[in-house]
Parts: sequence; C-alpha cells; structure tokens
Amino acid sequence: MDIVLFTSFYPYGKGETFLESEIKHLSENFDNVYIISSSKIKKQTRKIPDNVILVRAGRDKHFFSSLIYGFVSLFFPSTFKEIFKGGKTSKLNIIQRTKYIARTNMIIFRLKRVMKRLNLKNENTIGYSYWLSDSAYFMSKNKKYFNKIISRAHAYEVRSYIPFREEINNKMDEIYFISEYTNNAYNRLLDQYEIGNKSNQHISKLGISYNDKINVPNENIFRIISCSNIIPLKRLDLIIDSLRKVQSKDYPIEWHHFGWGENEEQIIKYAKKQLLDKENFHFTFHGWVQNKEIMKYYENNGVDLFINLSDIEGIPVSVMEAMSYGIPSIARDVGGISELVINGLNGILLPENTDANFISLKINNLIDAKRRNLDYFNRKKVKQFIDENYNANKNYEDFYNKILSEYNE
Repeated sequence: MDIVLFTSFYPYGKGETFLESEIKHLSENFDNVYIISSSKIKKQTRKIPDNVILVRAGRDKHFFSSLIYGFVSLFFPSTFKEIFKGGKTSKLNIIQRTKYIARTNMIIFRLKRVMKRLNLKNENTIGYSYWLSDSAYFMSKNKKYFNKIISRAHAYEVRSYIPFREEINNKMDEIYFISEYTNNAYNRLLDQYEIGNKSNQHISKLGISYNDKINVPNENIFRIISCSNIIPLKRLDLIIDSLRKVQSKDYPIEWHHFGWGENEEQIIKYAKKQLLDKENFHFTFHGWVQNKEIMKYYENNGVDLFINLSDIEGIPVSVMEAMSYGIPSIARDVGGISELVINGLNGILLPENTDANFISLKINNLIDAKRRNLDYFNRKKVKQFIDENYNANKNYEDFYNKILSEYNE
C-alpha cells in the first residue's frame, strides 16, 4: 500500500518540525511514501527515509495557469456559496474570504497536476493531508485518485478561516485530531456552521522519540527555555514582561529562546529594552536551529523550566520534548495545554487570563525552592508522563494501525 502525504512545508524550509518524528513510522508502514509539499522554498532541509519520494507543488509550479484558474474559479457556483454562506461565521470580510478561496483553488490546480503526473493506482493509494485545509479540500474533490482519504487536524484549523469546510468535512473518510480540545472545538464549529453531518472522527496524539536521558539542572543558575516561532500569538512579549519582574539580584538567571519568525527583530529589541539592565540576568536568542540541536542542548545543559505563554496552542511538541528530558513546564491554560501540563505533576498550569505579575510570582517561588535545595518537581515523573502518553513509537503505530486496519484484516 502507498500513501501520499500532503504538507505545507516539510521537508523544505523550517516548518512542520513535528513531522520529523512521524516520518520514520510512516515509511515503515507503507511501501512507498509520496510527499507533495506546497512550500515555495526549494531547498530541502530535513533528511527522509529511502522509500520517500518528494514532489514539490510550490507557487513557481504552473504559476500563471494556476493564477488564471484561481480567477476563473471565483465564478464557480461552489465559490459563490462559500463566499456568501460558508464563511458566514468568519471574522473576515467578503474581499478577504475571496482571496483565501482563490488561493485555495490555485493550490488545488497545482496538486491536481502533480497527481496526474504521478499516475498512482487508486486501489493502492491512501491520501493523507497533514492539515484539514487546502490539500484536504483537494482530496475531497478528487477522491478518484485515492482508495481512502484522511486528514489530521491541529489547532490552526479551528481558529482560522478554512474555505469549503463543509465539503471537506462531508467527504473526508476519517479525521484524526491531535487533542481532545481540537476535536471539541471542531465540532462546535460544525454546529456554528450548521453542518449536521459529523465525519468519522478519531483522536490521535502526536508523539516524540524516546530518549533515556534526564536533564540535571545546574546548581548555580536558574535556566529557562522557550521554543517557538516568533509571532504575535506566541506571546514572547509576555515572557519578557514576566521575566522583567522575576527577582535575579541574589540568584543568576538565564533565558534562552529557540526559534525565529516575522516579529524577531521587534521582540529582540523589546527584550533588550526590558532585560539588558537586569542584574544577574542574561538572555540569548538562538534563532532557528534544527530539532536535533535543541535535543543536544537538553542533553548537555541543565534546564530548570520550560515556558510557553501562547494565546492559543493545540498540543505543543516543544513542551513534550522538554518534558521528555524531565524538564517541567509553565504554560497558560489555552487550547490543549491542560492535556499536557498537569498542575503539580509536571509543571504549572496558569490561568488563560494571567498576567506578568502572577507568572513572575510562580517563577520566583521555583527559584526560591531551588535556593533551598527543594525538589519542586520529580523529574522522573515528568518524563514518565510523556513516555506513557506521547511516545512516538506507540502513538504513531496506533495511528497507522487504525488507518490500515481494513486492509490488514
């Protein structure tokens, strides 16, 4: 059995790092894996197994013909329905929705060209969209290419406008949600859109590779790590405001951030303004680094706390990775965070509407506990929680067993 995986980036560029853990299991469960990426980036940045075939469907592919198709598609009856009905619960105006729809149809055009060229046998091919959006819509309109079509759903799909959501939902064979939060939020959206038909839904958690290491904090410093894109919803400004209020005069503190993004220059400038004059406090922005380099950092450097203060999250793999080394986390109760950060067991779950004063108080308490040689979290239990709930070997094998169950009987 072959599978076609539709991605937005992977393995090009820097996005979809969570697929780095899944691709090994994907390649082991299928004869051939075709990755069709819509990324405009041409340089491959991640290694892939031998039986994985890469196909780019970026913007430079059939650009003018797809542009013409995107314009012409605006006059299709389905487009009119989507503009005036399908997007009624969206905060976007008609012009904004029209742009999204035209973009989606341009991607559809390119993906269809790619599938025609691959000429795969329908009965031997499963279609798998990593996002419940553009490529999922392509599969829903072109089921003739596949024996079965499935999609994952993350937090993005329930907080953003997705054109043709009703058709995607109605025609997808199976949808796999990465968290209970995403599943519940999706069904609330269906009710809001008055879409009565519920697709075949499952919850399939993401996972990370097992390691046998436990991070040991440095005795003479309190080190805090964050890892995310530098974009507004990740709220690095709130991290900075909180750390500004953390007491560091009598105990040295470090903050290291891994990741990059559109707000990088602005956030670094703000960090310098707020934190450079803090006594005994140092911070470093490492930029984008490969996932394996972050894991090496956890292996070789003592870390006291992982911090995530995003406005919205699905199930952040960055938190899982830190916890897999026994590092506790502090995070706001948004999205699916409460399924991952359990108060008192593996971290501190903050109220969604928390502020810098409250966050700094919690961090100060942890620093004070460390100064008095108190174990504020049992690192073995932090690690055990991840090994039991977010183990890649188990979660991905369960996922593919479900997908292939009807073929293995």
